[in-house]
Amino acid sequence: MKRIIGLALAVAALAAGCGSTADKNEYVNSVNQAQAALTTTLTKINPAGKPNQIAAELDEGGEAIDTAVKDLQAITPPDDATKPHGRIVNGLSALASTFHDAADAARAKDTAKMAELLNGIQTSAGAKELETAQRELMANGYKFEEA
Repeated sequence: MKRIIGLALAVAALAAGCGSTADKNEYVNSVNQAQAALTTTLTKINPAGKPNQIAAELDEGGEAIDTAVKDLQAITPPDDATKPHGRIVNGLSALASTFHDAADAARAKDTAKMAELLNGIQTSAGAKELETAQRELMANGYKFEEA
């Protein structure tokens, strides 16, 4: 679970690279604000216990990601971050859906499906979008803080 959370946070936690402009700094600050609540919520998630408790924690994680997505959608990125920013939004949206689907599986007491969904996050389309966004942003002079 920590790797899942780390992937989402690594992409959301940006720091400006060398030669940053005011626009780049403003963008980075906006993204950092958007991910603050996400960080707090996702680090608390430890799906264990009864199915309803697990479902509640997974839904909480999905809702935190949904909130971060809404916050990110309100940000206008610099030109060199527009495409990767869209990838971040798409990737996080896909991860939120996976969290909600896993919560549904937990409520249905389908632990096999829940485990399959959570174990597949690292190689999911959402994760691939986030990784691509990270590479694109790094190529444009952004660097990632350690999550």
